[in-house]
Amino acid sequence: MKVTRFVTGVVSQFRGLKDDESGNVAVIFALAVLPVLGLVGASVDYSHGNAVKASMQAAADATALNLLKSAASLNDTQLNQAATDSFNTQFQRPETQGLQISAQYSTEARSLTVTSAGSIKTDFMGVMGFSTLKIGARAVAVLKGEGTACVLSLNKTASGAAVAQGSTTVNLTGCSLYDNSANASALTVGGSAKLTALSVGVVGGISGSAAITTTAGVMAWERVAGSTGSGVQRFLRASGRSQPKRAMNPCFESHGA
Repeated sequence: MKVTRFVTGVVSQFRGLKDDESGNVAVIFALAVLPVLGLVGASVDYSHGNAVKASMQAAADATALNLLKSAASLNDTQLNQAATDSFNTQFQRPETQGLQISAQYSTEARSLTVTSAGSIKTDFMGVMGFSTLKIGARAVAVLKGEGTACVLSLNKTASGAAVAQGSTTVNLTGCSLYDNSANASALTVGGSAKLTALSVGVVGGISGSAAITTTAGVMAWERVAGSTGSGVQRFLRASGRSQPKRAMNPCFESHGA
């Protein structure tokens, strides 16, 4: 008799659970807070990984440009070692694990490809089964001519991507400056500063061109009012000749991926 009453009471209690709403907020919150914390943690780890990738890409770009002109004279072992040394000098992210650098030169395309790969430990995503994030970068530099560039500015949009100000005197003996910015003031020479080079090539415009002295000319590509193309070539200044010997196209192209 007592056993029957006990069983009946237990069954009654379980049946009442479906209609009992007390404490449901705490249960729902406990269930919901886990994915919310997971998303917040994932965003933190992603931001960290993205910062490391940006540093890795910049180092790969610099390495490809640094080694492009000498790559043809190196064998595969020498080229990979040179690329590793150059990359490690540029890349300052000690939290990156298993870092691997490789370089490949194409004689036909006259291009150098630098790839890098590694991983970082996650701070929060480990609870979701992702203990590491893989990071990689790839840069391709292409030799476009026989130029002798020794100063390269790679930013595509910056005003004053290359700047000489105050009483600065810059002498680029036997080599050139190339500025990749399309800004109207991509190259700025202000104050009493002076710039001397073999040649200067700018995608955008120049502020202070009168303070620039070259042997082979200054060439800027910039959009001219009424033009329909991406840009119209305009010769700004040449020192030593009335016209440049040849179009001062940039010698290098760098493509990050």
